[in-house]
Amino acid sequence: MDLPRQQLIAKVFFTKYKNTLGPQVIAFIEDILEKHNILDENVAESIEHLAKEYNRQDGPSDAEMVVRLDVLERVYEAMQNAQSGTGEQNGVLDVESHLQFIDAFEMPSWHWSVERNGFERSASKLTLSGSAESRVLALRDRFSVIKQAVLRNENFSPRPFRTVNQETTLKLSSTKDLLGRAGLEFLLLGMLMRNQEGHLCLEDLDGIAHTSEGFFFEGCFVLIEGIYNDEEIISVNAIGHPPCERRVQTRSLYGHVDFLGRGVTSVLEDVRFHFV
Repeated sequence: MDLPRQQLIAKVFFTKYKNTLGPQVIAFIEDILEKHNILDENVAESIEHLAKEYNRQDGPSDAEMVVRLDVLERVYEAMQNAQSGTGEQNGVLDVESHLQFIDAFEMPSWHWSVERNGFERSASKLTLSGSAESRVLALRDRFSVIKQAVLRNENFSPRPFRTVNQETTLKLSSTKDLLGRAGLEFLLLGMLMRNQEGHLCLEDLDGIAHTSEGFFFEGCFVLIEGIYNDEEIISVNAIGHPPCERRVQTRSLYGHVDFLGRGVTSVLEDVRFHFV
């Protein structure tokens, strides 16, 4: 059963932008929908477009911001003026209406939360010179995001029903799983680095594993498959990059996260600009 328009308006603004709306604001948005004779199947898209334009005002939106009626009226008026202008004439795309310059210090800072298993907005202010802690945090976030994408891959996701012809699901191990298990084969995900002695190692969040030489450079996050021997070194049999993930799958999970602070695109906008 479809939601009433008032509930749908409040849901769209809060779900993606954490905005709260007063009764006057909701009534104003309802008037807009009625004024333009928006069909029921297009209501959600229209509200989302209005919410995105509103949250583009005055830099990144506050996660707890209450929508102001005067600002929303100004945003709506600007949208009307843009539609009546000469943004796209005769099939020619106006680059200035789509190209935006974003201040790196105004972008919201997002970190991966292991507890919440998702992105969490950081309240700390960005600085020109990062600290040693920020570098470690960036690498941890990068590892966690890549690991989540790997675990979502069909080769690593256990299937509810398995047929005889289906291959066994791959299983990721951690460096801490190697201790006392010499002679066994493991599949690890980590970053290639060199220790204090200059030896090539694979590092994850739990520790370090020494590896044999290969053709991948330092700083790469790679998947390695090999046998852990008595000398506490993994003899690598195969090494490769983590599997890629299609944009549509990533968007279904994190499409609501505004990484740049300029609003998120709707599914229809992606289709329009051929982002698949």
